[in-house]
Amino acid sequence: MTPGLEDPALPAFVSAEARVGNNLITVIDEAAASDGIAWAQRLMEEQVAEEYALGATTLEDVYIRLTGEQSEAA
Repeated sequence: MTPGLEDPALPAFVSAEARVGNNLITVIDEAAASDGIAWAQRLMEEQVAEEYALGATTLEDVYIRLTGEQSEAA
């Protein structure tokens, strides 16, 4: 996200979000991937975002979500 700008309104398909530094991380269902890509591309066109990436959920992501704890190695 571009520094100094507020977070964009989150679409209904976003099930969770977190801010890590200048990065806004959102969780979406696999079925909403194409909608998520279109949303991210619009944010880039509007110069609200500088880049975006998609990634699959990892086992660590699941662990953190279930326990609320991050491992020492992370």
